[in-house]
Amino acid sequence: MSEWSTGRLLLRSRRAFAVLSAGILVTAIGSVFGGVRAADSSSRDSAPVATETTSSALSQLRQGDYAALDAAFNGLQQDYDRGVKNDVDLLFGYRVFYRPDPDLRRQYEAWVAAYPKSYAAHLARGIYLKYLGKKVRGDGYVDQVPPDKLAEMRSVFTLATEELEASGRLTRRPLLTYLHLIDIGKHGAWGMGVYGGLFDALAQYVKAKWDYNLPGRSEDRHLLDEAIQVDPGNFIVRQKYMISLESRWGHSTQEMQWFYDECAQSRLSAEQLRGLSALVTVDRGWNAAQAGDARRAVDYYIEALATAGESVRLWEAGIYAGVLTDIIAGYEKLHDYRNSLAYADKVLATDPDPDAAGDAWARRGVALFQLNDPEGGLAAYQKAAELGVAWVQTDLGKMYWHGHVYRRTGIIQPDRARAIQYFESAAKKGWQPAVEALNAAKKEM
Repeated sequence: MSEWSTGRLLLRSRRAFAVLSAGILVTAIGSVFGGVRAADSSSRDSAPVATETTSSALSQLRQGDYAALDAAFNGLQQDYDRGVKNDVDLLFGYRVFYRPDPDLRRQYEAWVAAYPKSYAAHLARGIYLKYLGKKVRGDGYVDQVPPDKLAEMRSVFTLATEELEASGRLTRRPLLTYLHLIDIGKHGAWGMGVYGGLFDALAQYVKAKWDYNLPGRSEDRHLLDEAIQVDPGNFIVRQKYMISLESRWGHSTQEMQWFYDECAQSRLSAEQLRGLSALVTVDRGWNAAQAGDARRAVDYYIEALATAGESVRLWEAGIYAGVLTDIIAGYEKLHDYRNSLAYADKVLATDPDPDAAGDAWARRGVALFQLNDPEGGLAAYQKAAELGVAWVQTDLGKMYWHGHVYRRTGIIQPDRARAIQYFESAAKKGWQPAVEALNAAKKEM
């Protein structure tokens, strides 16, 4: 049996123990403290924007040109193995498969069927299924996600894990396999999460008393250690592991700091270390936001961006836009709409994916309405609605249902057919206020 296979069998047993132990611990904490908030799926997990390479690869996938795909992406792995490409090049190259388009599921299956011994085929399908699982789960905290959605997510994640484990047996340096398994892990055993401050104290107590890391981290740590063995200077798996330690995933800022201190002793460059250090500060901002201290949260986020500098280019897809969005949320709570508008424009300037763009247009609309520019706010809302933002679609539906008066452009005449379209579009996404608005509208008709 190969080293990879032996290690994965050990990890399977650890995973079962970790999930059970984490569930017991979270349940116990919840019973004492009146319930816990779970990690949310945010724009930090967003897919990358379209590029010429992305469009070409997706076109080949849709057309069934699996020979060209296989040659290109196994070739990228071979370039990495020879030292022609580095680990960051490898990560960016495979980002094309982050797009969770359900219509492509059969094409990925066909690629694997055509090339069953291909590392690239199994890895690509595993990555795709991972992002499909995240899409199935949807946004919000886990206690707000319907049980059937969580069950479907776990089912898709199981398939993704099987594909990723299969890929790990097909190359001598499966760096991206380790990275994506760690990412699935953060949605698993500790993906149910507890507030960072509470876990911080618990983590410090356990580490001080037994020098032991809590269940849910052990498997990810093992994957990280294996990744470091195959590439001692790699940045990307260290970054992914750092992200898995965020408070939003049930770990803590303290754990992130411990890991940063460890990374500081490695072969990472000064730029890479700045990027990791900034992530620790981002987590401090998140905890401040959870505590209701918007001013402190904004200060931490801005400090993180200053610390990172140009190293934001190394951050995982969606993190930079996510931090900008967190700053916007902070300024909204502070009623500083000029700054929230400025940061919404910064998000849009990054050429974000559709989800992040929709959120930015929505927040731009909020700022413009608050700054007494209803025409600009309406235009921004319409952009957000086109990009599928459910709460904006619901608000627009109400405007068109009742009609709305603006100071300069006059009146939005009631248009109940258009209102119903907005309500239905938002309701299909599971947005409960839209469901309620749609039901109320149908009763009036």
